[in-house]
Amino acid sequence: MHFLETLKSLPIDIDNTIDSERPESLLLIVKAYNLSSYDAAYLDIALRLGHPLATLDTHLRKAGKQAGVKIC
Repeated sequence: MHFLETLKSLPIDIDNTIDSERPESLLLIVKAYNLSSYDAAYLDIALRLGHPLATLDTHLRKAGKQAGVKIC
């Protein structure tokens, strides 16, 4: 129960910008960096919003560095 309360208190934003144009840009990221669609979505958000990418995934970290995203 404490976990759920903590989770609800976090400032979590939902990215609602995925529309008819987003799948094409995600596909380009998938192909360019050989990422899963899940990882490509994280990289896309980091690129669009200018946020650093926090991940321990080696492949995603490499793709982020190649794309010019700051890695945490």
